[in-house]
Amino acid sequence: MLKICSLHILQGPNIWSACPVLQMEVDASLFVLDDWHAADELLRAQKVEGTGAAASGAAAWLAGAMIKIQREGRSPVCFHEMHEGAAPHRALLVVEYEEELVGRAALDLALRWLNALGRGETLDLPREWAAFCDLAYDARLGNSTRPAAHAARARGIPFYRLDSESLVQLGQGCLQRRIQRATTGRTGLIANGIAADKTLTKNLIAEMGIPVPRGRAVTDAEDAVMAAHELAFPVVVKPQDGDYGNGVTMRVNTDAGVRQAYAEARNWSDSVLVEHHVNGHLFRLLVIGGRLIAAVRREPWFVVGDGRTTLLDLIEEANYDARRGADYVSPFVLVHQQTGEWPQLTEDHRTHDSVPAENETVRLKPDIYLRNDGVHLDQTDLVHPEVARMAVNATDIVGLDIAGLDIIAADLGKLPDQQEIAVLEVNSEPGIILHMEPRCVPSRPVGEAVVESLFPEGETGRVHLTVLLGEAGDLAVAKKLSTARCNVGLASRQGVWLNSLPLGVPCDSLAGNTSRLWRHPRTEAVVLHVTLDDVLAEGLPFDRCDEVIECTVDLDGADALKRKRARDCVLATLRTDRAV
Repeated sequence: MLKICSLHILQGPNIWSACPVLQMEVDASLFVLDDWHAADELLRAQKVEGTGAAASGAAAWLAGAMIKIQREGRSPVCFHEMHEGAAPHRALLVVEYEEELVGRAALDLALRWLNALGRGETLDLPREWAAFCDLAYDARLGNSTRPAAHAARARGIPFYRLDSESLVQLGQGCLQRRIQRATTGRTGLIANGIAADKTLTKNLIAEMGIPVPRGRAVTDAEDAVMAAHELAFPVVVKPQDGDYGNGVTMRVNTDAGVRQAYAEARNWSDSVLVEHHVNGHLFRLLVIGGRLIAAVRREPWFVVGDGRTTLLDLIEEANYDARRGADYVSPFVLVHQQTGEWPQLTEDHRTHDSVPAENETVRLKPDIYLRNDGVHLDQTDLVHPEVARMAVNATDIVGLDIAGLDIIAADLGKLPDQQEIAVLEVNSEPGIILHMEPRCVPSRPVGEAVVESLFPEGETGRVHLTVLLGEAGDLAVAKKLSTARCNVGLASRQGVWLNSLPLGVPCDSLAGNTSRLWRHPRTEAVVLHVTLDDVLAEGLPFDRCDEVIECTVDLDGADALKRKRARDCVLATLRTDRAV
């Protein structure tokens, strides 16, 4: 069988690469596999091409498969290398990872698959892939946090995950900012509360002249029917403090429909609103930092007829799109086929056997909210300046720094007073992925806008970093450097201090101790005591430093080449050309 003899997690720049990697020694001396076509079946199960590495042996296949499996889990990794191991039939593999859990899971899946084939067994591939994709989805940053984190990295702003969910710190120490999904540390608790209360939001913005739908809160189903008659049909029934369109029913035209819609809304909230239905298209406008950043028109699912194919077959063809899936892991959900989920399959009561005419566009569902996916048509360049100003004003009145506004209008390019237009909701945690490919084309720079609102141009969020490269006995020198002024942190494998005081119980890891200084809001500068053994064992806990003070280091011995590469790894992070 194929055996992993050692595994090291290098969390930052290292002797192999500037990216984090899994470094493992693989023993293939007892592994035999004749059918490499069967090995690639693991990848073909997800419509991924094989590794093409069979001729180079099991170790090379394992490295290539780990990359392809991680990429299937939405991790944009690519770097992998193979080197000679410490003994015959052994190989040293270096494989990039973005999330450690995903990298380890990819290794586990590929290794178990090969060993199962070597024993003449197989695995349940659909179940294995589903489990891996679930793990990858849970491990990676969420759809609204990831664009901002990637935009920060592109600008040279470091980011750190603070939990296993989507709480992320951008920047270091006293320069840090925090985000969680589409909420930043500047988003006030009161503003969030206002946005969650749809009636209060409507009242506040309506007082400032911003148009909103007529309507009121209701106490029970019969009161909802009474409100519908007061407003005149059709009406919209929705929960007062819901989100993502949950519990919302639009275009209700009958008393029975109101009662049914009221029951659905009550499943999501104790308070229910009934509003007059405003005619027009549904738009989502995204405001970040006092600017309109993006706008989309949200349309229901649709198919285009050819004069021969039934509606059911057209839906099935749409579902062949590899981006569609049955769950949250896929960028798009499947276009549903069951009429039981919808009051009617189409607005004009067509059935699955109906054959749309050639080039005829058939809408499959009349109402579209985020939870139902649908089609998003970018409108950013078409928004009239007065409509944009109205959206920004509504956001400011609620008190949010990031908001998604649901607006009904005939045309965003027209003046507000030239059409029927209304702000339906001001959402405090908008799904910014809605404005990016593949859901929207072209993709809008929403992540960049979030980062710019927190870090104006030219700011990197980095505190001054001095690296003392030496042996274990040089810690005393590093301590002297860290006492030069207040709020300077010191970290080494031996401990972590801020203002010369211990910062918690140290762990036996340079990266673990350093991370406390990055996260502490009083840290203004950092001194790191780094040895070559630290670099070889776990990589560097930083990607850039301001100066390197090099003490005497031993570059000789059996691992002389690796130690020299470790020294070069540290010097490569300098922001200047030379070491001090």
